[in-house]
Amino acid sequence: MGSSPKKARKRRDCRERIVLAGCSHTGEAVPVRRIKMKKRMWIAGLLVFVALVPGVYAYEGTGATTFGALAPAVPVFAGEGLPTTIGLSSSEDLGQFLVDANGMTLYTFTKDEPGTSNCYGQCAVNWPPLTVAEGETPTAAVGIDGTLGVTVRTDGVRQVTYNGWPLYGWIKDVLPGDTTGQGVNDAWAVVRPRATVEVGGSAALGQFLVDARGMTLYLFTKDEPDQSNCSGQCAVNWPPLTVEAASVPSAGPGATGLLGLIQRNDGIQQVTYNGWPLYGWIKDQTPGDTTGQGVNDAWFVVQPWHPE
Repeated sequence: MGSSPKKARKRRDCRERIVLAGCSHTGEAVPVRRIKMKKRMWIAGLLVFVALVPGVYAYEGTGATTFGALAPAVPVFAGEGLPTTIGLSSSEDLGQFLVDANGMTLYTFTKDEPGTSNCYGQCAVNWPPLTVAEGETPTAAVGIDGTLGVTVRTDGVRQVTYNGWPLYGWIKDVLPGDTTGQGVNDAWAVVRPRATVEVGGSAALGQFLVDARGMTLYLFTKDEPDQSNCSGQCAVNWPPLTVEAASVPSAGPGATGLLGLIQRNDGIQQVTYNGWPLYGWIKDQTPGDTTGQGVNDAWFVVQPWHPE
C-alpha cells in the first residue's frame, strides 16, 4: 500500500528543513535539541561498545583519540589517575618489559655505561631518550622493583635511567606494545623489570647475590677476572648466569658492585660481578638454598661489595 499524499508532503517538507533540524522515520520534523540528544546517546553507545568489545581500544596521540585494533601488549601503571614515567607491559615472545607513560617500549644500549649515554646525533634521533623535566622525579608502576634515576646528557637534557642504564624509545615502534627495536645491531634490547643480580641472604651467611628468580649465585676460585675456567660438565653443574644477546645486566638495590659481561667459548654472554664470572648450582632447588657453598673448597656465595 502506497503512502498518502499528506505523508509524502510531510517528507518533502522535512527534507527542505533537514539542515536546520531533522526527520523522524514517519517524516515528522524533529527539533534540533532532540537531534543533539540522539547524537550524545550515539556517542555514549559507541564508547560503551569500545569498552566492552574485545579487540577494540582507544589511545591518546597528539590530543586526539584514535580507535583501532588492540595492541598485543597493554601497559600497567601504578593506579588510575596516578601518572608514572615507566610502566610494565608484556608479550608472548619477550615476557615482561618496561614501557613509557604512553605504553611505548623502552630499550637499553649496550654501548652505554651505567649513568652515561653514548647515543647522540642521529643515534638519538632514531632512539629518542626518555626524559623528564628539571625538578621532576621519575616514577615507576607497581611491580617494577629496579632503581630509577636521572643522568644529565651533554645538551643538558635529563635522561631517565633504570638500574643505572639510560632508557630510550625507538623511532620505528608505532603502536604501544611494538618491540621492533629488540636486537637491532645486536646492541639494543627491551628492559626487564627484574634486575639480573639482586641481594639475598641468610642468617648463616649474611648477604649474598642472587639472580632474578632468587637463586643463589656463586664464584669459582679457579676463574680469573673476566675469564671463566668452567666448561663442559663443570658448566652443567654450575650453569653460568647469562643474558640474551644485546641485553645488559642490571643490579638491584644493594648490589653496588660493577656488573659486566664476558663472552664464553660457545659465544654466550656470561655476567660478571667486579670481574668475577657468576654461576648457579645444579643442586640448589629453591630460592635461598646455598648448598654450593664451599664445594671442593672452590665455590662460594658472592657477597655484595660495599664501598668504605
